[in-house]
Amino acid sequence: MPKLNCQEAQNLLEAFHDNELDGVSSLAVQEHLDECPDCRRQWCWLGEVEASLQRLSESVPSPTEALRRRILQPAFRQPGPVLALFRAYGRLAGVVERCQNPRRSYRSGAGEQSC
Repeated sequence: MPKLNCQEAQNLLEAFHDNELDGVSSLAVQEHLDECPDCRRQWCWLGEVEASLQRLSESVPSPTEALRRRILQPAFRQPGPVLALFRAYGRLAGVVERCQNPRRSYRSGAGEQSC
């Protein structure tokens, strides 16, 4: 593989860091890093970012089951606006149907009635 320029090397840095490159590409990136202080700084910065993210993920506790229930509980207690809209539409459709078919009767608190 010919020598890499900075753009080519920087495009391969993440894969190089994650050991995803074949031997030839990995060697080309390593040779470029040995010779180029700008790309070496980029390489060091990438390592620092990964280490910071690792420390951050270790310091953030996983949510407990109790927390998950507390977060999700309100969603199960009350119907969402879409469900409420469908329920209202269903009631309205029933009233319209009764009015369009006056021979059908329905029961109310006072006995049988029709529209």
